[in-house]
Amino acid sequence: MKQFIFIGAIFSCLCANAQRQEICFHWDKTFIPIYTDQLTDSICCHIYQDFELEDHAYEAYITDKSPLRFKIEFRDLYDSNKNTRVGWIDKKYCTVWDRVYYDDIGAYIKLYESPNSDTYLKIRKRPECALTVVDFQDKFLHVIFEIEDVIYDGWIDRYCCNIFNSCT
Repeated sequence: MKQFIFIGAIFSCLCANAQRQEICFHWDKTFIPIYTDQLTDSICCHIYQDFELEDHAYEAYITDKSPLRFKIEFRDLYDSNKNTRVGWIDKKYCTVWDRVYYDDIGAYIKLYESPNSDTYLKIRKRPECALTVVDFQDKFLHVIFEIEDVIYDGWIDRYCCNIFNSCT
């Protein structure tokens, strides 16, 4: 009986540490290479999103990370077979849309110095494109983005993973 409790405790710890973070990809018909591993140039497939000539939109989750790439599980939402695939993607293709907070002055993005930090920068202007995701921890995403020739680098806790930027 003690063995079953011990195995159950280990399994619970492993499941608690496994993180999945939803992201979205560029929707500009860019051919995005999906690699077989986190380092080499061995491509297993390409994906792209196109809403004009063909319907291709992907749901994707980060399941692991390396310095250069994220390991993702992804599937084409228009695939009738609902096949989920796994591969590694360069971080530059992984994006989310910002979501704002409000105060007496108006809307702003909270950009934290680190995950779970109490200090943050209030950014009043909104970026024109999606934020590039470079890391994740718990509910926080480490993002990089540009507004009026200024590059911002920090952690956010409110974001939208919908390619159409239609989260409420």
